[in-house]
Amino acid sequence: MDYREGSTFATFMPLLRSSQIYSDCSLFLVRRVFEVATQFNAIFRAQQQATNSSLLGLWASRRVHSFLNILAARSSAFEDAAALRDALEASVFFATSMGRLGADFTAQLGPIFEPRMHQLVVSYWIEGMEQLKETLKICREAGIASPLTSSQTTTSDDSENSTPEIENDLGGPQPPPRRLLTLPPLARFVNSILTGLNELRRCLLPSIFSRLRISLDDILKSIEQDLGANERAVLAPGFRGQASQLRDAASRLKSMYSDFVEPYVRGSLEASLGCEAGARRFYTVIREKQQAEKLVQSHDEVSDSDADKETADGGKTGITKDAFEGFGDTAGGEVDRPEQPKNGDFALEEEPGQQL
Repeated sequence: MDYREGSTFATFMPLLRSSQIYSDCSLFLVRRVFEVATQFNAIFRAQQQATNSSLLGLWASRRVHSFLNILAARSSAFEDAAALRDALEASVFFATSMGRLGADFTAQLGPIFEPRMHQLVVSYWIEGMEQLKETLKICREAGIASPLTSSQTTTSDDSENSTPEIENDLGGPQPPPRRLLTLPPLARFVNSILTGLNELRRCLLPSIFSRLRISLDDILKSIEQDLGANERAVLAPGFRGQASQLRDAASRLKSMYSDFVEPYVRGSLEASLGCEAGARRFYTVIREKQQAEKLVQSHDEVSDSDADKETADGGKTGITKDAFEGFGDTAGGEVDRPEQPKNGDFALEEEPGQQL
């Protein structure tokens, strides 16, 4: 049996490509290490106990050090959260098993897996942000607005959000507002955020919560700046192409982002992290805006119906302009008055015996 430094782990290194192979290799390493420890104790049991313990401990620590170096070098091979989770579980099993030899290294696994998990989640967010920026740039340079908006209409948001069960459970994950379908670039960005959060749910590491909040905050601020710059660019005098449509789309994108996209994305992150208070705080902002819009819409509908009713009532009375003009022309309705003389004409009545 070869006990040279790194011999077992050098064979193990090329195999760190899939979660299943990684788990199998971890089990192999556990068996290999305990075989060595068992044979060592059997051979050197008669010798001094302190010397035996120091030699075995030195060998175990060198094995652990080699394993951690290889794991850190090959952590980028895990391309999704499921593979990373399986690798983490296998590593934890290996670390706790080494605890029987006094070499438990569970605490050293965090600095290896946490940055990779954070990178996997944020990569989806950055991809969505870059796609949104590229769409705005291409449409602005080409002078076309059709990719920015959709003719699809949505009903008032959201029949699925109007049930009492959902209203009372704003601390949990919520579906995205359906009105985002009218602005495809923002809808795709929200989908990229949700895809990253779905990856996070497969391997939720509490120590990366603060880093995820900071990363999301940076991305949202960057998008807000880009939307503002895009609006200023299309509002510039002499802008060519579909200027009016691009200006309208830029205004709608900016308004929709600040009113719905940003609070929804922040609330979704808090819900994924299990922070119900934070999720409820952001989702409540959206709910209040939806309710305010429904009140305005219902008020407008009532006003329109009242106007239609007044028009219908006026038609039933039959009172028209012609009726007012002819009012009082009936017999006895108006006193005949003598015709007034024109300016400068004086009418003299001829008296008897008077000559003019």
